[in-house]
Amino acid sequence: MDKLIIKARAITLKELGDDTFYGMPYAERIKEKAIFISDKLGAQKTAVTLAAYLHALSKNERPTSSIESSDKASIVLKKIGCPESLRIQIIKIIILSDSKNWDTSKRPKSIEEKIFYDAKVSEDISSIGILKHLMQLKEQNLKNSGLIDSIDDFIKEKYGSLFFEKTKNMIEYDYRLVSEFVNNAKKQGDVL
Repeated sequence: MDKLIIKARAITLKELGDDTFYGMPYAERIKEKAIFISDKLGAQKTAVTLAAYLHALSKNERPTSSIESSDKASIVLKKIGCPESLRIQIIKIIILSDSKNWDTSKRPKSIEEKIFYDAKVSEDISSIGILKHLMQLKEQNLKNSGLIDSIDDFIKEKYGSLFFEKTKNMIEYDYRLVSEFVNNAKKQGDVL
């Protein structure tokens, strides 16, 4: 394994711990998805691997979390001796992994930016990602129908924003499973 990756992983593990939703298991899931997509598309893996570990340093879901993560990642990357060109690439990957940071001039363009975005979105649609989203919605005290509608909108929006068919194929089972659950809950009026 690349020395930069080993150092970044160690720092991330120390900082995040083993929290399933925001800790090292989360960063590892993103990394595995990014590597899988990179393998399918023939992309460079070092940047998406480093981004996967370091993007989680913010530990929150606020709209500015990717900006905070990129700031923290930049400090770590400098500390471990990452070349400036790679550091800039990783910072951009992290910032553009949140569609809230996009405008007409700032959208993922490189294959690594798109792969990392797809890896994060595929995690959002996974069972753990949906559970995390549901916990955030519960804090808003939504009624059951509001929760179901919000989850439905969330998964459709996320799935529709993916860049690659390879990613859609990778998560098709999870997407169908969650969609079926949401549709059944709507029909039956199930309580969450």
